[in-house]
Formats: sequence, structure tokens, C-alpha cells
Amino acid sequence: MRSRSRIRGLFVLAGLVLAACESSRVPAQEAHIPDAHSSLDGAATPTTATTASDASTADTSLTTNVAADAGSASTTCNGVTLPKSVARLGCAKEDSDVAGRPAGYSSDGAFLGACVSACDPCPLACSFTGKNGASRAFSDYYAPSNPKARAIEASRLSDEEKEKRIAALEVTEHASFEKSLAALALTKGPPGRPLSGPFPYDDLALVSKGEVSPRSGEAILSFGAAVDGEDPVYPIRITLAPHPMWNGPLSLDPKALAKLDAAGKKKLQDETRAELRSQFGLSEPELVYVDVSKDGSELGVVAFVTGPMWYESARETRTPLRGFVAKIYEETATRREKRGDAAGALALRDKARALGK
Repeated sequence: MRSRSRIRGLFVLAGLVLAACESSRVPAQEAHIPDAHSSLDGAATPTTATTASDASTADTSLTTNVAADAGSASTTCNGVTLPKSVARLGCAKEDSDVAGRPAGYSSDGAFLGACVSACDPCPLACSFTGKNGASRAFSDYYAPSNPKARAIEASRLSDEEKEKRIAALEVTEHASFEKSLAALALTKGPPGRPLSGPFPYDDLALVSKGEVSPRSGEAILSFGAAVDGEDPVYPIRITLAPHPMWNGPLSLDPKALAKLDAAGKKKLQDETRAELRSQFGLSEPELVYVDVSKDGSELGVVAFVTGPMWYESARETRTPLRGFVAKIYEETATRREKRGDAAGALALRDKARALGK
């Protein structure tokens, strides 16, 4: 039987998640982290102090969904036959919880990012990173966090006048949000579409896979490519932090705790934490956007994840395309060497060296 303190802790979850929404209105931390949190060498930087473990190497309990199985991937999406480079990524998930969320490169390639809603009442909050560290962040109208709306509510105006002014404010604030989003003129890319920029690597097929760690609560999207006839290599890894409630505060009855010794307190805390985490695991991360910049210099990848209480989070990374491809060739060459294919390894190393010039 559940203790009253544990039941009490579960009753306050909704309020705590809404508080988490308030603290992450513009998703600079939870929704979007620049390149420092993804890497070409696969060494993920911890997103928070409470998730310092390297989930893809140290956590053997990871559950994995390889989204790009060569034998099952679709090559035709909405009547469009996909080229080999993106065929294994399959089609966009039209029934996804985040289908239709704005994501991608701006039309000039200067910015890459996405928009998410961190909880049920939360508006869309957008964050886009630029090549030189510049960023654009903006949110749709949300009265509880809007200073203009708060000022109206705190005024001595009549209730009727307050309602009228707040209604007008919502219209103008939403129009400003739409204008900011439209100014980016986001491009469309895979999954389900050909790449926008040049990808002159006929022996490569792009692939992705999603992982969730029951231990750390993190979701990890790995992105890479496979040389013809070879297993994939995943140079890019995007780590998304756990659900806000994964390491959230526990609500325990102080009187109940006072009756327990140190061991009993720890046991109760551990059990309550485990119960909390069993309800707030993330979904497998989704690849919602990948594309090559129009000048062919860069590869952009955006990952989304969802969780209970209508939670959403996203993260993007920008990577030099030539370095990404060189890593694929180098790692595959090493595999060929290990199985005695010296000539095949040399051919790939030559390709990798040429990309470094």
C-alpha cells in the first residue's frame, strides 16, 4: 500500500510541471542547446549537473530504436521518390505529437532551430542559433508571463476595460510572433524530402537512431551515415535533458519523515523518486529535420522529444559537412582494417584525407 506521503507527492505533480513551463518559456536551456551539447566525436557534454553520465557508453540499460533500417525504410513519401542519400531516414511522421512544429534552417541559412510548447497551456517558444553565436528567441503570447498583461491587470481600470485591453494585446502580440517566425522563412528538409544543398557522396546513406536511458532519463538522437555495404557510423549525438519532473522536488510529509531513521528516510525517498520517474520518462527522440545548407558547407540536425503532461523539448546542432563525412570514412576504414580489408580501408582513408584539404 502506498504511504500517504507518497500519494501526496503525486498529487502536486501537475502544479510542478506547470511551474517548469513557466521557468522555460524561451527554451534556451531545455529546448535548445547550441553545439556544445553535441559533438562530432560522440563525446556528449552533460546537459545538467544531475545528468553527468555518458548515457550512450556507460548506460547499458538504454533502449534503442534504429529509425533507419535498410530493409524497412520507405523510399517514396507522398509521391516523392527519395534519393539514396535520405531514403533510409524514411518519411516524416505525420501522426507525431510534434508534427507541424516549426523547425529548420532560415531561408538564408543563417539560423537553425525550432519551436516547442513545454506544457499544455504553454505557448510556442522558438529558439534559433546562428553560425557566429548569434541567436533569435521569441514566444507567442501568454498572459501569465507577459509584463504588459500584468500591468493591465494591476491597473485601476474597470474589469471590462481590462478585458478589452488584454484582448487587443493578445492580437498584437500574436501578430508580432507570427511576423518573427515568418521572417525566418524556414526551409523544408528531410525526413520525407530530398536535401536542399549539395551532397556529392554517392556511397553514403544518412541514418539516425533514438535512445532513451531509464537510468539518467536522457533521450539521445544519434545521427550519421553508412557507406555502401557497411554498418552505420554516428558522429553526431544530440542529448536532450530529462523531463523537468525526473529530478524534480519530492513532496514528503515532514511528520512521516520525522518518525523514520536515516535508512528509513532514504528508502522512502528512493521509492518516491522511483515512482515519480516511472511516470515521467521521455519518448524516443525523433529526427524532425535534417538538411545540408544551400552552399553545401554545413549539416543541420534537429531532434524533438515529448513526455507526460504535454512536455516537449528540442535541440539542434550545426556541423561542417566535410568533417562529418570524413569521420564516416575514417571510422569505416578502421573497421575494414580490423577485418583484413586493407585495400578497402585505404580507399576510404584517401577520401577522408581529400576532405581535409
